[in-house]
Amino acid sequence: MLFGDEPNAFVCVYSSETGNWGNVISTAFSFGDLVYHSDILVGNSFCWLLQWGSRNTILQFDFEWQRLAQIDVPPLDMHTHWDERCRIVPAEDGGLVFLVLTDFSLDLWKNKEKILKLIYNFKNFSKNKTNCDDVAGWVLERTIQLDKLLSVEPRPRITSPCLGFVEEHNMLIVSTRIGGFLFHLESMQFKKLPQTIGMGYYYPFCSFDTKGNFFPCVFTLYI
Repeated sequence: MLFGDEPNAFVCVYSSETGNWGNVISTAFSFGDLVYHSDILVGNSFCWLLQWGSRNTILQFDFEWQRLAQIDVPPLDMHTHWDERCRIVPAEDGGLVFLVLTDFSLDLWKNKEKILKLIYNFKNFSKNKTNCDDVAGWVLERTIQLDKLLSVEPRPRITSPCLGFVEEHNMLIVSTRIGGFLFHLESMQFKKLPQTIGMGYYYPFCSFDTKGNFFPCVFTLYI
């Protein structure tokens, strides 16, 4: 994905099998100070969560139909969108989930129909079109109180950031004032990370042994 001087976003796919680049796909995208948050593969689509100014948006590229679309995020308070409090993750049934962590309350917004609608729109788009927008709403599926699960007393105006997501095991990495935790979204079980969590960029990964046991870890690039 590329952003240039023009108010557009561009995507071009490289095939390692053929060694060739595909066509450049674009969509209108107005931005100022752009901040990248996270990305995820959902079905045949690749999604990026981006922020510019006080607004967040999701860009979705469909590999099958070669279309780039812009998706609005849930209707949240503008201050919720700042820092590392939001993440997009795949749902078990193939949809898209938008996670928001505010004052130790983890909200899970789901919109499976959004992905399906985009694919339907792509099928009905004329060939000379290169972009479309989706404005369908989201549904708040559930809210999880992490302070009760982690036994952490929240402080006023202190919000724990979402540092990453372990896609293979549906686990969220959360930083608190008493340390970092891996939190499983389905079982709601958690595990404290051995390393100290400070300021930096984080990349979650898993190692495993011959018995099939996995060991979640976090790679840290300090800034």
